[in-house]
Amino acid sequence: MSPMLRGDLAQIMSLRTLENVWYFQSCEPELLRALSEKLRPIGFARSERVYFEERTNIVTKGAAARGGKILTLDCYWGEDMIITSAALKDTRYASALTYLELTTVTRDDLEDALVNFPRSE
Repeated sequence: MSPMLRGDLAQIMSLRTLENVWYFQSCEPELLRALSEKLRPIGFARSERVYFEERTNIVTKGAAARGGKILTLDCYWGEDMIITSAALKDTRYASALTYLELTTVTRDDLEDALVNFPRSE
């Protein structure tokens, strides 16, 4: 598949997922396209813990509990990965209540993509 076609397909499949996160809603479409190619799925078994990492986690299947809240389809956490101060980050873990599938984007991937999109940065 050509890089352009691969990007188009990835963007169509993941655009809704990315737009759930508030700060991606006003980004350039080209940035979302670049990020959509960097999204990674991660699966967790029931009762497994999802520990803190510098990434945004978006629920695509199943349910999790975190900080007294139930997180289901399209809910997310870790959006504070854009903050540089460790003291301000929410490092609580989440627990999978069912089989849990997350789509994730890391801080490093976001920073790599933002180099080409100064308006969104």
